[in-house]
Amino acid sequence: MNVKPDDDDLDMTTMIIYNIHDAYLHIKVALNTRCIEEICTMCSVFKSPIADVTRFISGTVVCSMAASFALSLGLVIDWSVEGWEEVKYKGAYVLSPVTGFHSNVTVLDFASMYPSIMIGANISPETIHRVTDPDAREFLIERYDLRRPKEDGDVAISWTDKCVLMRSSDVIFIIDRTEPGITRMMCEDLIAQRRLLPNKNSPEGWTLKIGTNSIYGVFGASTSGLSCKLAAIAVTAIGRFLLRNLVRLAEENGLNVLYGDTDSVFVKRTATATCNETDLIGVYHDWSRTTPFEAVKLEHDKTYSGIILVRPKIYYGWTSGQGTPVMKGMASKRRDRPDVARHALRDVCDAICSLGDDGDTFAAVSEVIYRVVRRTRQGNIDPLICMRETKVEGIIMYAYKGESGDIVYLDRSKFDGTLPEAIDVEWVTSSIESSLSSILEACHLPPVTRIIEIMDERIDDIEDLV
Repeated sequence: MNVKPDDDDLDMTTMIIYNIHDAYLHIKVALNTRCIEEICTMCSVFKSPIADVTRFISGTVVCSMAASFALSLGLVIDWSVEGWEEVKYKGAYVLSPVTGFHSNVTVLDFASMYPSIMIGANISPETIHRVTDPDAREFLIERYDLRRPKEDGDVAISWTDKCVLMRSSDVIFIIDRTEPGITRMMCEDLIAQRRLLPNKNSPEGWTLKIGTNSIYGVFGASTSGLSCKLAAIAVTAIGRFLLRNLVRLAEENGLNVLYGDTDSVFVKRTATATCNETDLIGVYHDWSRTTPFEAVKLEHDKTYSGIILVRPKIYYGWTSGQGTPVMKGMASKRRDRPDVARHALRDVCDAICSLGDDGDTFAAVSEVIYRVVRRTRQGNIDPLICMRETKVEGIIMYAYKGESGDIVYLDRSKFDGTLPEAIDVEWVTSSIESSLSSILEACHLPPVTRIIEIMDERIDDIEDLV
């Protein structure tokens, strides 16, 4: 809390409440997350001091784990600088979603995709060898069709029983599969330890999972002792290769691919489909057995009875059975908007998903939005949900726009429900519109302001008739 030493207007009650609240939050976080227990477990798994673990510098703790693991095998790791020039590479493959509402959508995903790729392809800094000899390069290009990809960042892939061959831009490299690499053995060891746990969601289980998933990240970190740009290129390129082939197999079998991202694909069965969504898992595994990447397993994640796809990484859906809502990347989780906007977002999404393909979506959505606007106009709404929380010099405040046009700040610890001035209805409306704009656009519905205009006109027409 920022306080000037000569501040005569300091409210000691406010300061005491602030400090008690601050201390309580630390205790609550520790108790609810079991973070103290998890930190101790991380020290053991990562073979790192508590100072590194609490800051979780992944490049540092993973290197400590790798060094310890190598020593247990009687090996040492070469920590010298990689020495290879910068090579452009693309991240994960993302397929643009078919926006709007869809019913009966199944999500399939790759289990522990990146660690499984490292295991299957034997990706490790010491197993990757760059080919620089001109004659060898020419031979590999012709023999394995490693022609330069059309776009910078794309990677050409081929393989034999003994190696995986790749080309990124003008860089050609080979991944040796004859002897297991350090990072492959580490991944296998961490996964095996986690499988033996009776409770995989325990602090030890989560730590082992974090350790496994963090190994890939250090390949592309320039500050890491395990930095290996070609290893990072190989992992992401194989991930894109697998997801693209999964999409191809789905489409060849008549399934409609609605969205794909990194390690998952959203598919919907069509009338002409030759297999159902879960049968696609077997089709994929039959294909993957012809590659070095059989270790990457495809699984059924969930099925949505209804889902709204908005943009990459932004969607809302109801899972089948219990109808549990799943929200990704939407404003409902943002604290910079009042609760009324976040509630409206969830209510609108629920209205769309509950109606399915046959209902009057416009009528249902309009009713949700107009009900909130009408209550706000009448002053019949809880003022707390029309304000947002913010911090002013360390004090948690409620903030809203008053009818005067000014932003009003109220100390949360002293708020008794009384407002110094009424809340500006237009401010509430604009908050709702900002929250809903992408959803309404994806579902081909008019914006909030137009919906309010239409509903106002209908109310006026009814009043005229009366």
